[in-house]
Amino acid sequence: MSARDREQADLRSSIVQWCERRLPEKDSHRLMRTLKSDADARRLFAEYNALVALLELEIPTLLREQELPDAAPATRALGAELEDSEACGRWSNAHNISFPHTESPNLAPPPVVSPIVPSAPPSAPFVGEFVFSYMVATVFMCLLLLGFWAYKLPSDRGSSIASNENSRGRTVFGEDSPHDRPAPVFVGHITGIAGAKWSDEPNYIAPMGVRVALGRTYKIKSGLLEITYHSGAKVILEGPCTYKVESVAGGFLERGKLTARIIHQGPAASAAGAKPQAVFIVHTPTAVVTDLGTEFGVEVDENGDTTSYVFEGKIVVKAGIRGFGDSGIREVQLGAGESVMVGRVRETHHNSTKTETVHFTHPTTPPKFVLVFPRLKRNYLDLADIVAGGDGFGDARDRGIDAVNGRVVLSQPRDMSVLSGLHGDTRYHAVNELPFVDGVFIPDGGEGPVQITSAGHASSDFVDTNNRTWNLIWAGQIVTEYTPKRTVSCWLGNANYAGRRHSVLTMASNKGITFDLDAIRRKFPDVRLVRFTAVAGNTEMRSANPQAPRVSADLWVFVDGSLRFNKTDINSADDGFVVDIPLAPSERFLTLATTDAGNGHSFDWTIFGDPRLKIISKINDRTSGIHETQPSHAASGKEGAPIK
Repeated sequence: MSARDREQADLRSSIVQWCERRLPEKDSHRLMRTLKSDADARRLFAEYNALVALLELEIPTLLREQELPDAAPATRALGAELEDSEACGRWSNAHNISFPHTESPNLAPPPVVSPIVPSAPPSAPFVGEFVFSYMVATVFMCLLLLGFWAYKLPSDRGSSIASNENSRGRTVFGEDSPHDRPAPVFVGHITGIAGAKWSDEPNYIAPMGVRVALGRTYKIKSGLLEITYHSGAKVILEGPCTYKVESVAGGFLERGKLTARIIHQGPAASAAGAKPQAVFIVHTPTAVVTDLGTEFGVEVDENGDTTSYVFEGKIVVKAGIRGFGDSGIREVQLGAGESVMVGRVRETHHNSTKTETVHFTHPTTPPKFVLVFPRLKRNYLDLADIVAGGDGFGDARDRGIDAVNGRVVLSQPRDMSVLSGLHGDTRYHAVNELPFVDGVFIPDGGEGPVQITSAGHASSDFVDTNNRTWNLIWAGQIVTEYTPKRTVSCWLGNANYAGRRHSVLTMASNKGITFDLDAIRRKFPDVRLVRFTAVAGNTEMRSANPQAPRVSADLWVFVDGSLRFNKTDINSADDGFVVDIPLAPSERFLTLATTDAGNGHSFDWTIFGDPRLKIISKINDRTSGIHETQPSHAASGKEGAPIK
């Protein structure tokens, strides 16, 4: 016997024993795994169950007609034949069994049924029309149920996710079918998610969509989730947190932090005319917190102890262990700035029995809560907007800085000659009018180390330049002539960075500008600077003339005086380069610079397209650390690689 035949024999033996309820539990698990992975095994399993069903249907009638003593020996005979290796071939063809009417006494019975039941007399057909239909329906239902079991159709797709207990529901005896359950009732919407990471529990399904349904449980490991109820109440959940929406005006906080803000517009009454009820109620394992028109926070630790704090208005805190009724409940009313903790107490009586009660205490250090959900205008600060006088979140353009003296220029002069041949003085000039710009300079490595920050950082990396420059450090596109109007090209790759969806810092060669990252952090304490990105290049047009002398320039990016990016001797044939530099929280200065590659500054049109500081929001609090919202757009392309 081959290994395949032995496997088939073992499989048939296991199926027979399973149907007779004598297969050990360990072998049962192995059989189930085999059925899940082997389509042929599932077919054999279905065929045998169908045969057993047919016998159970036919044998009572045949017993009455043939006066057989019992059906059990017949079933056991079938099992014995199926376990017999010599009968394997006969059983494998069981799906081809026909059900003839035995009108002729010479008609041979089917091979599987013949060792069990003798042929019926000619006057009595083996299978009647009704019985045959019943048997066909039985086989069909067995195969259908087996298919459903093997595929494991989920019962929580769509809106039923919210109505079920966040797990794949199964209908068992005594429970209503999922199709008979009422449609979910939606009580609000998810109006904000900041860095939320959902629970990785195997039976938990993260929410799909923004509608909040009655009975839905939200489990987050970290980050923030904001729910706005239809009543107007706003709830901020801070992970790790488990919160269940129990009513149209409240829920059960099993663990974590919750901040609620409720605006009263009069007592809330049900549509049926019931008595007015409180606008918002938070249940916890040890307390019930009822608002009286307030803004408050609730924290539940791992032991179930509840700490409540009021920011505005009043709340009522009732102490009582959830699930033990209202016996022994006490309550306190808190006003703005007040806090109370409800904790469990284990008491041992003389009869050695232990009971659990709760008591009020004042927390030594009230927990910190998130009061305002972080909503950034966008996930980056635009350095062109900063140079033009903005805060980085705007789209200000067409302003600049004179790199010779640090003076802010509000418009380009009509006479371009005044901006030609500007000489540097080897000094670093502060830009006092722009809080996020530390200073500007004319780089010339021939004069020794060049100071590039107000803190004294200097660089010896610059090449020997002619110490001259042209025009301004400009936020936008520079006009070179007004009659007729001509402008500096801002095209790199397939993008025009002077267009509406982009921004550009135009910096003809031999210019440098330093941004004060600490000043930006002080202005926006709830954001973290994570990286600087841009697309930089030389858009000069002189190289298009093969008879013209070579025109080229250099690009430089420093962080705290340390060189992070450099491309030398580039022109328009090199197209653009992706700049992507990570920033640490301790780093203070970002410096961008251009030089003339040692061949003069004429015709060098060096630009930084989309110069951006990528940011993420952060919420600092005592127990949950820092929650960050990752940027939705990362820099495209490899750092330093040309755009093609």
